[in-house]
Amino acid sequence: MYKMEKFLFFSGRPLGTQGTLGTYKLIDAVAKSHPHLVVAQRPLDGQLCVKEQFNFQYLKLNKVNIDSILSLSQQFQAFNPDIIWIFNHPNWFEFAKVLRLIFPQKKIILDIQTPLLIEGQHQKYILSEGQQQSIHIDAIFTLDKNSALSWLPNFTKPIFEYPLGIDTDVFLNNIDNKNVLQESKKYVYIGAVHPKRKIDIMVHGFIDYIQETRSKDTLDIYGGGPLLDEIKKIVKIRDAEKFVNIRGLVEHSRLALEVSNFDVGIAWVPKETFNDSPSLKVFEYFLANLSVIATNTNAHLKLKKEDNYNLFYSSDTREGLKNSLIDLQDKELAENEKKTNYQIVLKRSYENIFQTSILPYIKKINVVKKELKLNIVILINSLAVGKGGAERVAMELADEMSIRGHNVSIHYLGNIRELPAYRSKHGVKELAYSQLNLMKNRLRFINPDVYFCFYFNRQLINYYKQCYNLNVPFGMQECTNPDRLISNNWRLDGKIVQKPLALWERELIGARASRIRLVMPSYRDSFNDFIKPQVRAFSNPSRKMDTLDTNIVKENVILSINGFKANKNLITLVKAFATIADTYPNWKIIDIGKQPDMNQKHVREIFDCIEKEGLSDRVLVLGPQDNVDSFFAKSSIHVIASLSEGCPTVILEAMAHGVPSIGFDDCPGTNELISDMFNGLLANSEDRVAGLAKVLGKLIEDEDLRTQLGEECLVDSKRFVPENIYDQWEKLFFDMAEYKNDPERLFREQMDIDPEKALHAKNMIKTLIGA
Repeated sequence: MYKMEKFLFFSGRPLGTQGTLGTYKLIDAVAKSHPHLVVAQRPLDGQLCVKEQFNFQYLKLNKVNIDSILSLSQQFQAFNPDIIWIFNHPNWFEFAKVLRLIFPQKKIILDIQTPLLIEGQHQKYILSEGQQQSIHIDAIFTLDKNSALSWLPNFTKPIFEYPLGIDTDVFLNNIDNKNVLQESKKYVYIGAVHPKRKIDIMVHGFIDYIQETRSKDTLDIYGGGPLLDEIKKIVKIRDAEKFVNIRGLVEHSRLALEVSNFDVGIAWVPKETFNDSPSLKVFEYFLANLSVIATNTNAHLKLKKEDNYNLFYSSDTREGLKNSLIDLQDKELAENEKKTNYQIVLKRSYENIFQTSILPYIKKINVVKKELKLNIVILINSLAVGKGGAERVAMELADEMSIRGHNVSIHYLGNIRELPAYRSKHGVKELAYSQLNLMKNRLRFINPDVYFCFYFNRQLINYYKQCYNLNVPFGMQECTNPDRLISNNWRLDGKIVQKPLALWERELIGARASRIRLVMPSYRDSFNDFIKPQVRAFSNPSRKMDTLDTNIVKENVILSINGFKANKNLITLVKAFATIADTYPNWKIIDIGKQPDMNQKHVREIFDCIEKEGLSDRVLVLGPQDNVDSFFAKSSIHVIASLSEGCPTVILEAMAHGVPSIGFDDCPGTNELISDMFNGLLANSEDRVAGLAKVLGKLIEDEDLRTQLGEECLVDSKRFVPENIYDQWEKLFFDMAEYKNDPERLFREQMDIDPEKALHAKNMIKTLIGA
């Protein structure tokens, strides 16, 4: 017996505002037959909204953000929905992210009803974030596939189209009491007054028609938007106020009553943006017994050709509209043609659309399947070398995937007596290997669903070689920034490979990875377009802090982690501290992490500086420590003076402890996690010592600022909670596994984007790995 789905609907806007009719009417239709719960933003004061006489269970949020959504998580879980339906919004990915956090196993649908109209940097942000967070979406339901792809160009999961719905109950049908021809006609336009809709062209065209024919026809414009003031200016300048009336926003039920008083409805949308998207108002005009003149978009042309509607057409130009209006001056649809339109459009009731066009798809994607578990191999060469950040993150990831029921083994260079620096706590198989060329046989024996290399240098070429021709999906990560990877990490026999060759090799090996994990979204642009769909960018998880001991007294400690790595630039911190040490005699620096190697020149330079400045008792080098949390808990400031980073985990750890971090404004990774004066401070890099000394002194002096930044750190750290990050990792592994039984799928996907580069990568990979 088929299960009755329970729907949780989510809208980032108040229900019933202009443009969201399809939101609340669709919900109303679902509510007549299915259990449901609706969450939406509460209308703002003075905001136009339909009367809230909805026939569904409705929860209102004053603000739609992560915290407000989480505040309802118990109610959501008590309702226990099968389908979570998110109506589109510029910040849909924020809603999807937190709803996925609450419901990791439920089906989440994104409903897209219009193309992406936002432009500029905000558009880039929406596209970038949408791409990253689309992992949370199981399917898209849309009025038009191209509209959906304008928001998510690389979406590969199901996209289902359903017809545009109409509120058939609210419109008056005056078929029997309207004259066929009158001395003058009353035209009406209803819709957004937005630059992308080019309403100014329509208005100019109508005024041209009036002035050329001296007609007494009128045009009423209902709607609001950023072009409204410009339209008013046009009407005034062209002395057209007697026959062009700006009505502004009108509540929908009232508008439905008024529209039947007109003769002709103008369904104006430009082909450039809306070629495949029919105007909602064209159908409402039909219901109100109006003749219709529509722009000749593909969607509008199909209305006559495929659906047998009766209407007139115009081009989307000023001259085109004028000429069409002249041609139609003495024409009107016959009453039988209007009746035909009316009868056809009745099929677009929301109840009918839900039952015939949406519910069958819902049943298709909501089929309960046996939970799939993967056989995952993670390779991290340096696991037995020491307790570095990448090694810890790799083992914690392996443990988490094991907790989730996957069969996980982690492979590393060494012999059976060289144990990993981090040990599994949850049954991960720790498998050392002494020779990489034996890995291929191991992979053939294990036959993993996923072979993922937790590495970020030229060794990736050798790692890929081990799974070549095994039909084992290969994945890789780069846990540093691309510039550092190419300029420092891409080495052959200990020597840095010249940049053009390094970039070429990286592109070839990246092209063979079914998924590439990066630690920052901005790093994605370092890959060619034909590889970008394979890229997923998300940070490392912060350390999970179940409870934070607020009774621990903060000490006057500036904490540094692993400062003796050359890139960590501890010498700059020491020099900066030396310039202000006399001013703040009660403060000290503590560095913990790998034991400094006195054979390295930069290490000796640091110790020489400490001794020269007389800071031996105030710059304490403690070496490796097991309880890093206790140092964060007692420290007041964390400093990361690095010249370059990928996604510095130490900043995430500091955030989780409520400790503000200081870093440099030109350091990749650091300058993306630290928001200056929000959760930490960024030092000017022009004069590094002076810049760091200035912000360090500022934070030392201002305890209130430290407290404020620390509180923001705790809030910000929620973005990096392990559950959310591991959901993304698990989704990445599931996506990789889909390539196992179709070895040519990746190549086909790349050919669709850039055939020339895809062919080059495929042909040259054999040369690269010596196959």
